[in-house]
Amino acid sequence: MQATASPVLRDIVLIGGGHSHVGVLHMFAMKPMPGVRLTVICTDTDTPYSGMLPGYIAGHYSFDEVHIDLRRLAEFAGARYYRDEVVGIDRAGRQVLCRKRPPVTYDALSINIGSTPQLAQVAGASEHAVPVKPIRRFNERWLALLDRVCQHPGATTIALVGAGAGGVELTLAMQYRLRNELLVRGRNPDELKFHLFSAGAQILPTHNAKVRRAFEGVLAERGIVVHLAAEVTQVAANSLQTASGERLAADEIVWVTQAGGAPWLRETGLALDEKGFVRVHDSLQTEPVAQALKMALRARQSDQRLVHHSDRGIQYCSNYYQAIHQRHGLLCSMTDGYDCYQNALAERVNGILKGELLLQRPADLEQARRMVRESVQIYNGERPH
Repeated sequence: MQATASPVLRDIVLIGGGHSHVGVLHMFAMKPMPGVRLTVICTDTDTPYSGMLPGYIAGHYSFDEVHIDLRRLAEFAGARYYRDEVVGIDRAGRQVLCRKRPPVTYDALSINIGSTPQLAQVAGASEHAVPVKPIRRFNERWLALLDRVCQHPGATTIALVGAGAGGVELTLAMQYRLRNELLVRGRNPDELKFHLFSAGAQILPTHNAKVRRAFEGVLAERGIVVHLAAEVTQVAANSLQTASGERLAADEIVWVTQAGGAPWLRETGLALDEKGFVRVHDSLQTEPVAQALKMALRARQSDQRLVHHSDRGIQYCSNYYQAIHQRHGLLCSMTDGYDCYQNALAERVNGILKGELLLQRPADLEQARRMVRESVQIYNGERPH
């Protein structure tokens, strides 16, 4: 470990061992910043490079070739390394909350933790499917699946759910590896049957048509059955079912879709997207929704009680955000569901009331109420929609 030549003036904490944090540690090792102390908190010492995962599955790379020893890299960079699970962030106290160790104080915080499978959204998926995410835990699941397939007598049907880049790559890599494993054992590789399920009308939805056509040809050449517009809605032991009622008997079901953010992010007060990932600017800085509320409260010109309306987003429901309501006496108003589009109607009505009908400042509260009632009546009964 590099010796600290100057006192610690700033603590930077890195949550997770993703690619970005690996790059930060490497750069810091090459050129440390005086007075800055790095701390890495990660659940696993061996952090995988996900870009090499298909090659590892196919047998082209060894475990060590696709994993980085995060503890050794942190030591090389002169950083503290804590192997623990983060369960929350105390933003007011500027501390990272861990499962086992005491809170870790920070001046600046970076989150690079990857995604979490959302298996609970599909009945039976948690019990009967093999999730690829989080990547760091996939190795043990893959080795177990590999052993099961090699020990399985006769034909084996493997279904992969999710036809994005990860699903297509993993399907091809698994087929290549498993066919070779059966050949080595003197078995017929054609005993393996692969099925790839896409909820959309095409595979690789984020790629251009030329790329899609190329991979459609490869999948067909390799004998992989592709199911389009086939959203999987139910998983059972050795079978799955799609929204259209199609049922497939499968010995193994691998889940490569519907990943979202870690559950503990919901309580941070950070702005999250519809999948629970942290929203960021182009600078990769977060969009703290609480910051906008605090700015509005600092600029308030009345001491009367305020109503704060929002959709039922998890960032607005978080303890951190609701604590601001309580401190400032705000009355919380929310839509009755979790779909953010429900809020569009309220915003449209409020905008029309303010922009078209409530053009005169009321003399008192009673007049304001009468004006709102009349405006709502005009909106509902007279205004063309």
